[in-house]
Amino acid sequence: MVLERVGEPFDEVDITTDDARHARYLERIPVIVLDGEELYDFFVDEPDLRARLDG
Repeated sequence: MVLERVGEPFDEVDITTDDARHARYLERIPVIVLDGEELYDFFVDEPDLRARLDG
């Protein structure tokens, strides 16, 4: 998993426990959010994510 390779701590949210989240994100997993901004869905751009975390 990209987030594990990046080595930064992250929170994983189980969308199956919340009907609204499940409906919103089901077809988009994974969704990566950084500082409240949805950056990626379905595919994570690892080099871009690393740059954002370093910057």
